[in-house]
Amino acid sequence: MDIERALTRAVAKGVGIPLMRAGLYTMKPSIWGHHSLLEEIALRAVEANPSLTRRLIASYLKTLPSKMWNRIEFNSRNGFWPPNSLIVNPGDYCQLSCDGCVTDQIRVGEKKVMSYETMTRSAEQIMEIGGRMMIFMGGDPLHPKQEQNVMRVIDENPSMVFTLFTNGVNLQDHHIETFMKRANTIVMLSTDGLYEVNDAIRCGRPGGKGSFEYIEAAADRLHEHNLPFALSASVRQSNADNISSDEFMRFFADRGAIAAFFVGYIPTTGDYQTHMLRQNQLGEFSERLADAQLRTNIMLFNYANLTNMYGCRAGLKHLYVEADGAVSPCFALDVAFGNINKDSLDEILSVKFASFRKMRENLPYSACIATTAADAVEMLAQKEGLAISPNVRTLVQIQPGLVKGGFR
Repeated sequence: MDIERALTRAVAKGVGIPLMRAGLYTMKPSIWGHHSLLEEIALRAVEANPSLTRRLIASYLKTLPSKMWNRIEFNSRNGFWPPNSLIVNPGDYCQLSCDGCVTDQIRVGEKKVMSYETMTRSAEQIMEIGGRMMIFMGGDPLHPKQEQNVMRVIDENPSMVFTLFTNGVNLQDHHIETFMKRANTIVMLSTDGLYEVNDAIRCGRPGGKGSFEYIEAAADRLHEHNLPFALSASVRQSNADNISSDEFMRFFADRGAIAAFFVGYIPTTGDYQTHMLRQNQLGEFSERLADAQLRTNIMLFNYANLTNMYGCRAGLKHLYVEADGAVSPCFALDVAFGNINKDSLDEILSVKFASFRKMRENLPYSACIATTAADAVEMLAQKEGLAISPNVRTLVQIQPGLVKGGFR
């Protein structure tokens, strides 16, 4: 057994860690340089499912040269590097109605579902410019109204990497079996704390009941199938202590989680004073998270504090595609600069996003533009004759308060 573990550790250290570094080269997480942590995460992934890890590595290496070549060609044509990923809304349907949900605020009128054709074109377009990842958000991607197209695209594109955010309500064995078969999907389980802390935020079920029982069941189901997964948590005043606690880390580490992403609350409802962390609170949260990293083998990414990263990635490292194909910089800034059904991503980025890139040159990259520069986005949209979503208008209205109040 010791020999087997030593061999597994050698594979994790020799193959898993370099691949993780390559995949994270655009980031600057707080764990950068923690080789022992990277080794442990790679080891856990290999031990949990050796075949899956081996196939994932093989697929990554097989497609890496062509993707890099496509990126180089894009850069030579346009003079800048293309985004690495697309964030996609496969549909508006979700059984929950979580407090302060950003994507829920841009759903106006009749609910939409992205067609299979639009979803496939999105996958093709990001690969053509050298992108490697497609991120399904929603709504919930596995909701019965939209999961068929999502699962079909995942099944038909084994060379891509997909990240799938889910609230856990709809996750079933047949979904996990497809993820295992294709070895191309990272399940991102959305949770905003343990038990009642989560349920006070992620709710909406009949009778006002929370959703943590589904999160726990989904984590257990993934663990039973030996499929490593990641977590996503929205950081706010009511849960910052809970989601940075040792109890939180142990609960999900015991169920097979290997990474956790902590994102700042974006006040698209206008309610920021009782939800967002002030600068001093954000600093305290970041310290607790860094301390927790010393005691957990879950890789922790502090997106709530963008000064720990290379900065806001909206419109630069990722784009957002709505269910109808509209392309925006970010899901929190729903201003469409084009439509993927009508234009290529190359054209959208090189021509229609030119004014956005110029605007970004005058903004600090370390700050989220949704909470610090919504007014600049609004002015640009008005100048370009683009429709402005309620999200942007709300963020513009409260922006003076965000700065004056010392919020992030």
